[in-house]
Amino acid sequence: MAALDVSNYPDVHAYEDDTDALLWVLKVAADGGIASALSPAEASEVLVEVYRRDMTRQRAATLFRQARGLVSEKRLAGEATFLLLKNGADRLLMNGGGVLVVDPTQAFTALQRLDRILESLKGEVLLCDPYAGDKTLVQLATVPAGCRIKLLTLNVSAPAQFRIKLQAYGTQYGNLEVRLDSAGTIHDRYLVDDNKMWSLGTSLSGIGKKQSIIVNLGSDLRNAMEAAFMARWNRAKTWA
Repeated sequence: MAALDVSNYPDVHAYEDDTDALLWVLKVAADGGIASALSPAEASEVLVEVYRRDMTRQRAATLFRQARGLVSEKRLAGEATFLLLKNGADRLLMNGGGVLVVDPTQAFTALQRLDRILESLKGEVLLCDPYAGDKTLVQLATVPAGCRIKLLTLNVSAPAQFRIKLQAYGTQYGNLEVRLDSAGTIHDRYLVDDNKMWSLGTSLSGIGKKQSIIVNLGSDLRNAMEAAFMARWNRAKTWA
């Protein structure tokens, strides 16, 4: 584990919850091809010996068994080991200091992680993105169908083609409204749902093309940006 490059992962010390730290170890071990599942002894040893974070074998075993739905237990050679589940990976992404480094040399992995963010969104989803196109719709199709999506943009690439795709998207999902910022003042790219806010280093349609970051921001900033978004939204014109 010490030899693995973990620069694209949140710092394990950013996790306040010990369960998250254990899930982080499972994630890194699986992604690095070391092991798909670890025992409590192995996971605690990694935290203590490699990352200098306190964790006893007994506590690791207790936390793993309490993490129902986040890990799956399986026995190997008579020993209990634990495998990270999708819900556990989603929790890591939402709780781990919330910084995702998008490396264009690992674009597929970056898009998978973006999908997990989009799949985890709840309630009303607000997307401020100055540049929208077909790929924006492809990404938004990952958002749960029960969410209502408001997309505020400034520029739509290939408008005729986008209009056709938007109509098809509306027929299938019926949860997206697109408006153009009439003042032409939007610049930052961000995503807000009922609970979280993510700052996007690049447009949703361009994630994976160049190095950028996606940052999970605090609730105070989320509340302020939600109000700012809605003020612009109410002045914006419906795109058609």
